[in-house]
Amino acid sequence: MIKGACWNIRGLNDRIKQGEVNLLILKHNIAFVGLLETRVRMGNRDRVTRMLPKGWSSVTNHSNSLIGRIWVLWNPNFVQFTVIGISNQTIQGSVTIVGGRPLLSKAMAEFEHCIRKREIEDLRQTGHLFSWNNKRTESGAVAKKIDRGLGNLWWFKEFSDLKAQFLRPGISDHSPCILPF
Repeated sequence: MIKGACWNIRGLNDRIKQGEVNLLILKHNIAFVGLLETRVRMGNRDRVTRMLPKGWSSVTNHSNSLIGRIWVLWNPNFVQFTVIGISNQTIQGSVTIVGGRPLLSKAMAEFEHCIRKREIEDLRQTGHLFSWNNKRTESGAVAKKIDRGLGNLWWFKEFSDLKAQFLRPGISDHSPCILPF
C-alpha cells in the first residue's frame, strides 16, 4: 500500500522540524508528502533539502513565492510526481505509482486544467474534511474529499472571510456545502 501525507508544518528551517518530517515519513512508510507553510527562503532551500530524506525528489513553489510556502516530496522508488502547475498557493500534479497507473485520472487532470485556466482556487474549509463516503463500515469504508468550494480573485476580495462549510452527509454519500455570505 502506498501512503501519502500532508502537513502544515508552520516553518521548516528548524532542524527539529526537519527531523519530525523525517520521523513521520519513516514511522508511517510515507511515499509522498505535501508540506505547507514551510517559510523557507530561496537562500536556505538547498540546506533544508539536504536535511530531508536521502534520495527523495522535491518540488517547491519558490518560483511563485519568495518564501516557498509549499513543498512536495516523494520517494522515486515508489512514486513519480509530475507537476501540472505551480502558483503562489498551489502545486498541482499527478502521482503515479512506480510500475502502476496514475492516481490522478485523465478526467481529474482535465478538471485541474480547467480550474487553472479559469483562475479559481479552493475556498477555506470548515467541517468535515472528507466530503464523500461510500456509506460502508469497517474495512470496506472509503472517504474522500471530492467536493470543493471554489472562488476567483473577486470572491476572495469581496468575501474575505468566506469559508465553505461541509456538514455531515446525512442520508446522502456527499456532504452538503454551506457558503455563509
